Amino acid sequence: MNDRTLHFVVGNTYTRLDQACASFDRSGFHRKVHDWTIYVDIIKGSNPELVDFVRFDMNSSSFHPQIFICSCHTKVVSKDGSIAWRFSTRQRTYGATETEKCITIRSIDGKIHEFRHKLIYSSDVSFATPSSSLVPRNSNNEFWSKNGKMGKKTHHLKYVEFNLELGLAFPPRTGYFCLARSLSQNDAGIVVDSAAIELDDNQENSSLNWKLLLANEKSPNSCTKFRRNNHYTFLSPILRGEDGLLTCKSILDRLRKIKSRNQSESSELLSLDLQFNVEELDLQALIKICQNFIKYEDAIDLLVEPYRMDDTEDNCENLCIQSNKRALSGKSNKKRHSLLTSCKSADELCRCMHPQHKKKYKLMIQSSEPESIQRRTVLTFCLQLCSFEYNFFSNWIHFCAAFVQNSAKFGSPSALKESTAPLEQFDKLFQFVIKDRSLRDFYLKHLTECKQ
Repeated sequence: MNDRTLHFVVGNTYTRLDQACASFDRSGFHRKVHDWTIYVDIIKGSNPELVDFVRFDMNSSSFHPQIFICSCHTKVVSKDGSIAWRFSTRQRTYGATETEKCITIRSIDGKIHEFRHKLIYSSDVSFATPSSSLVPRNSNNEFWSKNGKMGKKTHHLKYVEFNLELGLAFPPRTGYFCLARSLSQNDAGIVVDSAAIELDDNQENSSLNWKLLLANEKSPNSCTKFRRNNHYTFLSPILRGEDGLLTCKSILDRLRKIKSRNQSESSELLSLDLQFNVEELDLQALIKICQNFIKYEDAIDLLVEPYRMDDTEDNCENLCIQSNKRALSGKSNKKRHSLLTSCKSADELCRCMHPQHKKKYKLMIQSSEPESIQRRTVLTFCLQLCSFEYNFFSNWIHFCAAFVQNSAKFGSPSALKESTAPLEQFDKLFQFVIKDRSLRDFYLKHLTECKQ
């Protein structure tokens, strides 16, 4: 089979829900008893990377929104063991829609293929059986990509501003001023302020330069492996878009050289706090971000293995980052979801997400005091024992930016079933929230390497 020819099938799944279990529509009068998924399955032997995205137009004003775009495929296995790669949208309706759905497949070189599909309301249609498709596998169901390039969608940081706070550990022979000089790169526009001061709580870097600070005694540095090291906090100025990532790359290159020069395993990047200014987001947007984080926390932990630590490792109790999910008082996914929905202010949301003020959590919301001249709300994603590798750094920043922007932009999420495994969460996270194929592929490879 030509690797630039795409063979696919189109179909839908259907489940009739019990009236008592079905949720109400927007009017509050009708229960949505029809649960269906319309899909395009790329069959085995064809390359799903030839597809840029699949557009599903519901062709009815009763849908809000009316158009759904899927750019991240998932793997499905039929009962006979055959494999396909699925682009899909799942809907719940109270009535059986008779209008044909318009489906558009766009290839990576811009070629468009359009067709229509009428839903089959039958429980005999199997979610994992591509052969149940209404459209036969013939020559009309293929298109050819002219250039055959394996283009991948990337979440761009063009308008994103972010800050970094790095926790560093270096052996005593690497003195403060020596480290500051090694990190400064005047020719590249990177200047490190040599101000050996203790780090105050909630320290921010409002200057245009990076700041290297001596960590105070309150800093989490009790881990045996790094106890004899000098500990520093390295604060970035506001970084913008891809240019900011290039600056990070220069800094990481310098840190790797310093570590190599020391020939010491105890030189480490102890922590990485990635901050986004979200003062322009309203309370509902912040709630959706937090709901998605709680919903997919187990999957996000998979992405950053082995860069999470728990309190059983090497007496590092003070070094571990707390779980937001476990911190919430709700004991089920639905209760935690409802608890966040009920928050009436950003301050209340902060107290829900990280109730213990002196503890560090995986996701932090920091809001300035109400009497402050300029109200500032910051979201911080926290990691520990990180990698100096730029690939990890760059993809983590892209992931977090996509997570914040898409969670705020899309509709309110629903709670997951308690039985949803982390790997299944991983698929849902990238299909419904991140929607970035290159990031998904990077983290799939990372998961495979962690298992070896």
